[in-house]
Amino acid sequence: MDIRNLDDLARMIAKRDGISMHEANTLVDDCANEINELVAADQATYDEVADIIADYLGLEPDYMDLFIW
Repeated sequence: MDIRNLDDLARMIAKRDGISMHEANTLVDDCANEINELVAADQATYDEVADIIADYLGLEPDYMDLFIW
């Protein structure tokens, strides 16, 4: 699956975890919000963002570029 945006990521998570798109979108949105709060506070490090992605989505930081613009 070619993951180009957060919607694609949510679809992948829904399929992987056997959850609804609504649940997957909520996870992705919550993850994005936490990352954005760190970035806005100018406190984000690579490791912190990677940890947030792992905690919320169970993913390696391979998809970090989708969250950081």
